[in-house]
Amino acid sequence: FPNRAGGLMSALTPEFDGKTIDLCNTGDPICSGGTRWASHLGYVPTLTNQAARFVAAKV
Repeated sequence: FPNRAGGLMSALTPEFDGKTIDLCNTGDPICSGGTRWASHLGYVPTLTNQAARFVAAKV
């Protein structure tokens, strides 16, 4: 889903600092306003694994 805030969540409020990460690929038309669909389809496995490690470290 797109980030309608237009920036990092931690920039909106300090409560999100350290609780969120930005994993948007450069050129992704969904989250970065880019035009490269390959960027949107290129999250698996690298960024999905990074997201899973980030969440697991928080529990």
